[in-house]
Amino acid sequence: MYVCIIVFLSSTCNALRKFSCILVFGDSKVDSGNNNYLSTIVKANHLPYGRDFPGYVPTGRFSNGRLVPDFLASYLNITNTVPPYLDPYLSNEQLPAGVSFASGGSVSKSIINQRAVGAVVPGAALAKQVGIICVNLKDLYDLGCRNFGISGLPPIGCIPMQITLKFEMGRKCVENENLDAELYNRKLAERLHQIQRMLPGSRVVYANLYEPLIDIINQPEKYGELCIYTP
Repeated sequence: MYVCIIVFLSSTCNALRKFSCILVFGDSKVDSGNNNYLSTIVKANHLPYGRDFPGYVPTGRFSNGRLVPDFLASYLNITNTVPPYLDPYLSNEQLPAGVSFASGGSVSKSIINQRAVGAVVPGAALAKQVGIICVNLKDLYDLGCRNFGISGLPPIGCIPMQITLKFEMGRKCVENENLDAELYNRKLAERLHQIQRMLPGSRVVYANLYEPLIDIINQPEKYGELCIYTP
């Protein structure tokens, strides 16, 4: 199941707006290794995952290297990588800088109250999930979070698994699923604009994943040479 990635940032209150902590909620796009410690077949603790990660080892990230939250945390001078919350070796020194609660293949959930944050479901029902996200933003705001970065859905109809399930021959993106993702993203952007006005002193930023990814899919030649991994 595909979900909205949600990254929460809390900051200290000074003129430089230095960020003290990053908390990450979502699915495989931001799971930094929680699934290593869960009973699930959705794993990324094997090659080719991690082949470009420092040390050249798979960490449970569903990526060849670091994830977007890792780069973001590094840019904000918080930490070079965001550890998974379930890591039994997580130190007391690492925890205050933030963790990832994300789990590949799951619906995002608020760790605070266990309410669902958002999930992709067919048709107009997609839009109903956006209100739940806003409720959870308010909960985190009340606990002290002030800076929120929320990304929309990618073109889920172009995910290889979705294409495989839909087509035996003539593989192509599943158009109705992409339309659902676009609908969800429009509703999400509208609601985030509304909730920004309801949370004084906060900053709510919407990140558009759909457009750059669909452009890469439709015009790969614009983005350089394709590298194929061979074990």
